[in-house]
Amino acid sequence: MPRNPVPVLVVEDDPEFSCSLRELLENANYAVENVEDGHQALLRLGQGLPQAIILDWNLPRLGGTAVLEWTRRRSSIPVLVISGSPLESVFTNAFALGADDFLSKPFSGQELLVRLSVRLGQAQQRIPPRTQLGNLLVDWARAEVYRGSQPVLLTPLEFQLLQALYRHRDRVLTRPWLLENVWGHGEVGGDRLIDASVKRLRRKVGAHMIQTVRGLGFRLAFP
Repeated sequence: MPRNPVPVLVVEDDPEFSCSLRELLENANYAVENVEDGHQALLRLGQGLPQAIILDWNLPRLGGTAVLEWTRRRSSIPVLVISGSPLESVFTNAFALGADDFLSKPFSGQELLVRLSVRLGQAQQRIPPRTQLGNLLVDWARAEVYRGSQPVLLTPLEFQLLQALYRHRDRVLTRPWLLENVWGHGEVGGDRLIDASVKRLRRKVGAHMIQTVRGLGFRLAFP
């Protein structure tokens, strides 16, 4: 049986491009809602959260920064940032604020669909329901992490990165491997993407939890 459509909010001020994204996503069985600026996005998000957001970074009125910050204060739903800006600072700022992925315009429709599918975690591998990692309790089934009684809010990408490190804790995970198996793609500049995500995850779970193996990659460490 076909799966129920997954609700996705598209925040894009170019009407033609927004329409193209809607058609692409609806053909892939997503339920799409389009808004044209950051102010409309926050009004819509205040009514209830979709399962993912595709967010243009350069928006009229309120920009992508405000929308992403608002979302991350309330939820860990996947946010895919898109931008036509060539500035590296846009890429860096988006990930620093909690974006799960970044696509530079122009990009192919298939690339967007693959990345969105990965971010939504539609192909999860089996692991134990719960695991104690040092002072963290990880509920893999519910995608929840706790330090004592306090929840540790991870984005879907951060949680998938933690999953990969745990699932392959007997080996060092290289950056190319992480790009292919967590992000679902390889790209120029991928090392910066990996390093930024690992840095954010370390801030949340503890720097001691993830070891850097110089010249190779990363592995999970137990305190």
